[in-house]
Amino acid sequence: MITCIDEAYENYLKGGDIKWLKQVEVDTPIGKMNIPIPYTKEEFINKCKTNPEFSERWGLKIEERELSK
Repeated sequence: MITCIDEAYENYLKGGDIKWLKQVEVDTPIGKMNIPIPYTKEEFINKCKTNPEFSERWGLKIEERELSK
């Protein structure tokens, strides 16, 4: 299991599977099209926090805890 977010993100960028990319709508001469682009590192971390399938695919388990005084 990958424990380093930097390593997981690097593997994500090399992943090559369109399923894990975000779709961005762009205007083209023939109309609007969706193109797949990688999440930024911050978006990647947020996606891991909110989507268990996504985080498991990249070997991460991100949990947030409230700290008490």
